[in-house]
Amino acid sequence: MLRALIFFIFLCAAMPAFAGIAVKDVRIGLQEGGGTRFVLEMEQAADYNLFLLNNPPRAVIDLPGLDWSRELSPQGRGLVKGWRHGQFADGTRIVLDLSQPSKVASVQLIPTVDGNGRRLVVDLSGTTAQELDSLLSKSWGARKSQRDFDATAANIVPPSSDDQNADADSRQEMAAPPVERNISAAPPQARVIKAGIMLPPALPDRRRLMEMRPLVVIDAGHGGVDPGALAVTNMREKDLTLSVARRLAASLKDSGRYRVKLTRSRDVFIPLKERVRIARAANADLFISLHADSLSRSDDSIRGATVYTLSDRASDAEAEALAESENRADALAGLEQVGDNDLLANILIDMSHRATLNYGRDYSAMLVRSMRDFAIRLGDNPQRAAGFAVLKAPDIPSVLIEMGYLSNRNEARLLAQADHQDQLVGAILKATDAFFEKHPPQCQPLAVSQ
Repeated sequence: MLRALIFFIFLCAAMPAFAGIAVKDVRIGLQEGGGTRFVLEMEQAADYNLFLLNNPPRAVIDLPGLDWSRELSPQGRGLVKGWRHGQFADGTRIVLDLSQPSKVASVQLIPTVDGNGRRLVVDLSGTTAQELDSLLSKSWGARKSQRDFDATAANIVPPSSDDQNADADSRQEMAAPPVERNISAAPPQARVIKAGIMLPPALPDRRRLMEMRPLVVIDAGHGGVDPGALAVTNMREKDLTLSVARRLAASLKDSGRYRVKLTRSRDVFIPLKERVRIARAANADLFISLHADSLSRSDDSIRGATVYTLSDRASDAEAEALAESENRADALAGLEQVGDNDLLANILIDMSHRATLNYGRDYSAMLVRSMRDFAIRLGDNPQRAAGFAVLKAPDIPSVLIEMGYLSNRNEARLLAQADHQDQLVGAILKATDAFFEKHPPQCQPLAVSQ
């Protein structure tokens, strides 16, 4: 019996750990008539589901978990001007950014030339905006039972691509009923306020005398399939924000004065509304979203940090353009955008939420002063406001920090340095101390279950 057990343990140790289906190659080729072929070569067959989105035009491919350990160059060609990939809860998602409205001419899963793998071959051709609208409810490939996003199970890796031609033996279009792609979220909890007057705090069980420390939620902007801005030094915004978020979390915890929660602690994609839901579900006392600004061109004359708060009217054209850009993050990951202007209007009209907005503006002013104290370069008009989707929690003071310009070569190099990141963290910690000294959590309305 003992020998059998020892043999079983040895056998298990010798067995390789389970890995996803390995990606062998990715190719994009041009076809006669202006079409484009996208080829994903894998070590074995995999179920897939392909569908189209518009505004902007995109093709989205969902597959089970794949092993993207092989680094490939992210290049586009023809109708595919660029692409990226990231693993969702139940599989990997590939998003093809299309240069114009396009349709799926054919999809096929065929053996590789050597017979040791499978190729997913997607042929795209140009079409009209009207025809694309008629194809948005259609999908191609194996039907999946549900594709609701689960942020805790996501695991994103850097994008990749190859710019070579691919051949296939035959074409066969495979249609399937539409797949549900809604992102579900539990209804948020609400703050208890009557006639604009804050009620005395009733302490929930989880916040007893020994656990009265304010809860700060740190949001590392972008992530996973959404890389954010690319610095002139090739540093990605999603990597910078995660690095600073981890440093800030450690600093707040080490102070002993705060509890801390990260919306993401690794390279994952999280929808904007999910970031807000995470903060509200945790009953956060402060929400800090970290980003890095960028211009469409390299410009060493524009630099400096800026702090943004929520407003239905942008403080200036630059703030409005930035908010529109940041609010498109979900679209970059292949999610359909849903308007929430009514939500923003309701937030700003409701007297009970104006105190939250005022708290956010107060923290913004404290943070700008703290950054000056830490000799951090600030941009022109460093306190601004716009309709950022990630700041729309009606019951949590929230700010979005653009830590600097990645389009400025010198500032991009500075932001990559650990010493400068620690300087930013020090300024945020000082402002956070000042904020909660003025606005202790027990003086703010606490969330209770409805």
